[in-house]
Amino acid sequence: MAKTKRSYRCTACQFTQVRFFGFCPSCNEAGTAMEFDSVPDSAPRAARPLSSGGVAASFGDLGDVSPDAHTRSSSTIAELDRVLGGGIVPGSYMALSAEPGHGKSTLASQLLAGLAGKGARVGLVAAEESAAQVKMRFDRLGHNGRDVQITSETAVERVIDAALAGAYDLIVVDSIQTVFSLESSGTPGSITQVRECGQALMRLAKEGGTSVLLIGQVTKDGSLAGPRTLEHMVDVVMQLEGDRDQQLRILRAVKNRFGSTDEIGLFEMTGAGLIGVDDPSAALGTRRQSAPIGAATCPVIEGARPMMVEVQALVSPTSANQPIRACRGIDQKRFQMLLAVLSRHGQMRLGSHDVFLQLAGGIRVDDPALDLACCLAIASSYNESEVPLSVAAFGEVSLLGEIRPAPQSERRLSEASRLGYSSVIQAPAHTSVVACLEAVLGGNRQLSTGPGEEGP
Repeated sequence: MAKTKRSYRCTACQFTQVRFFGFCPSCNEAGTAMEFDSVPDSAPRAARPLSSGGVAASFGDLGDVSPDAHTRSSSTIAELDRVLGGGIVPGSYMALSAEPGHGKSTLASQLLAGLAGKGARVGLVAAEESAAQVKMRFDRLGHNGRDVQITSETAVERVIDAALAGAYDLIVVDSIQTVFSLESSGTPGSITQVRECGQALMRLAKEGGTSVLLIGQVTKDGSLAGPRTLEHMVDVVMQLEGDRDQQLRILRAVKNRFGSTDEIGLFEMTGAGLIGVDDPSAALGTRRQSAPIGAATCPVIEGARPMMVEVQALVSPTSANQPIRACRGIDQKRFQMLLAVLSRHGQMRLGSHDVFLQLAGGIRVDDPALDLACCLAIASSYNESEVPLSVAAFGEVSLLGEIRPAPQSERRLSEASRLGYSSVIQAPAHTSVVACLEAVLGGNRQLSTGPGEEGP
């Protein structure tokens, strides 16, 4: 019998070596080393047969596959259908992750209730809650849960047997970190258990034709908890984002084999559950009665929809040796880059000031067109001069201190015009960001154009 050998595996990227490591040599993540016992192969790799020696696999003609076999069905939640690309594909394997308290169980409950109301056979694996706790949530959502089947079983083999026997259309597992496989060692939530349970549920989706939705927690960096291989297994990875202190929630598709990953879903957290938001600009409340110092508005494109986002900045002198640089809603590295551009090209002495920046409403935006509005808000707070209420701005800022035009300008201008903005800054390529800031904050409108007009 071969002797076991102690090894260490990174829970993030699956890198394995025999020595312990603090930082993974492959992905450079800290604290991801997990010890396990491995059994070395008894036969050398060169001596292994090329063929399995059993029954050969059969290949089929792709042209014989009927396209109707993967007809989408509506989830009854319009914003979720938008993210999925039009609806749920039968036999799809999906994952939904979010931080605690962001509403992932609520969204899954609304999905189950809506499909059950259409006559679909749905089931919930409540591995974290009792049936009474789940019933309380369904009552709060206004659904009696009569057509939703529930089990508290945590053994994945028994769950799969029940799902196959019941011919379910959708199974929701809440959560993947609390179920376990009878055929694997380790505690629920460990790297081995999550991988084995994920593979077993994948076979249920692909071979049994049952759509499966996994609910998972997220790590500190916002990625799906468990091994990275779980994200490679599933067809769709969705993340529910938002500030716990705010009501707005954003559903993003990080991965989608059946549609685009550019679409987002907007929800408002209420006592009756997550309600879809048709007008995100109105939900963010970007319109004001007076122009404050340190605020600028930008028409951004998230997915296929434009929306107006307010950038708020606070620049304050500091006596500390190391000034504070804090932002919320944009990438930290991009925020630091914008501060460096303003310090170098704008002659702003930000090294002796604390700089805080955030997006109103707790929203997070990755659109680079937000750069110009961020610079305007920071310069407005630094110079103590307000940006006019009728002015919005968008444009990407380069390291050379120049503005680069943003794509889909027509849609941005149309959204700004709909909300009553009379001037929108869309400077031509290679325009100096310093000249743009001086023109807006100094009252000169030579760089400002009305929505729908051509820029200078």
